[in-house]
Amino acid sequence: MRAQRGVSRCVQTEPLASGEPKRVGVDAQIQTSAQCVGVDVQTQTSVCRVTRGVQATVAEPRVPPSLVLGGAQIATPAVPMPGVRGCVLASEGILCAEAGAEEPGWRGSMIILLPGRSIFRTCRYVGAGSSAQVYSALRVYGAVLPPGLSACVRASRVVENPRRFAGPGWSARIVHARSPDMKQHRDSDTPAESILADLLSQLLYESFIKARNMEGTAGATLILPVGWVACADSIEEGEYIRAFASAMLRAAEAVGGDNLAELLGVQQVRICCNNGEIQRALAEEIERQAAASLGSPSC
Repeated sequence: MRAQRGVSRCVQTEPLASGEPKRVGVDAQIQTSAQCVGVDVQTQTSVCRVTRGVQATVAEPRVPPSLVLGGAQIATPAVPMPGVRGCVLASEGILCAEAGAEEPGWRGSMIILLPGRSIFRTCRYVGAGSSAQVYSALRVYGAVLPPGLSACVRASRVVENPRRFAGPGWSARIVHARSPDMKQHRDSDTPAESILADLLSQLLYESFIKARNMEGTAGATLILPVGWVACADSIEEGEYIRAFASAMLRAAEAVGGDNLAELLGVQQVRICCNNGEIQRALAEEIERQAAASLGSPSC
C-alpha cells in the first residue's frame, strides 16, 4: 500500500547550527522555515524546502497538565508486542524516563510519532498529554512554527518536522499526526470502538510510512504514545484499548509484514503505555486479537 494523499513531506536541505536553545524565553533561537515546492509523484506527498533563520521567542506559557491514560506510571519491563516482531510495549511515558521527570531519558537516535490537535490548529508547539511533555522537554513549548512548516500542518494530517532536536546522548526527529476527534462521531450508529479502530489504523499506517521515508534514521528507535485520540471521554478505557490494539495490528500488517521495525528501517518500535496496568491490558488484548486472527478461516 502507498501513503495516502494529503500527507506532506518536509525535507531539510541544510543542517541546523550546533547547539540547541536551552530555554524558550526572550532569547533568540535557531528556527527553521519550510516552503512547499512540489509533489513527490511516487509517494503523493508534498515536498518542502527548509531554510534557517533566527527568531525571538516569547516567554514560555504554563504547560497544561498531562492527560495520562490509566493514571500514574508503574515501572515494569518492556514486553514484546504479540504478533508483531520488532515492537515492544513499554510501561514508561513518551519521555522514556521516571514518572514526573521533566528531562527525557532517550538514548541515541529517536523518531517520535506525536499525536495532537493543537499544533495543527494554532501552528504553535502547544498541546496536552504527550505533546506537552515532549515540547516542554525540547524547550519549544509555546514557540511559533516557522512559516513553511505551518503551511504543512494546515494542509495535512501527518507531517514530518524538519528540525533535528538534540540533547546529551540523544537526537530526535518528530512526526506530527492530527489526532482523530471522536466528538465528530457521537451521533453515528456505528459503535465508537469500531470507528476509532478504523481512524487509528489509517493514521498509524500513514505515520509509519512517513517515518519509513525519513532520511538518516537507520538504527533509530521509533517511539509513540498509546493515547492518540481527542475527546477520549466519549469512549471507555476498555473500548479504547481494544480499538488501539486492532489499529496497531492492522497498521503493521498494512506496512507489509510481521517485523515492523525491519520494515520501517529502525532498530525498534516502542509503544509507551504510561503505566504497567495499561501495558498489561494492551498486551493481553493484542495477543487475543492476534490469536483470533490466526484462527480465522482464510477466504
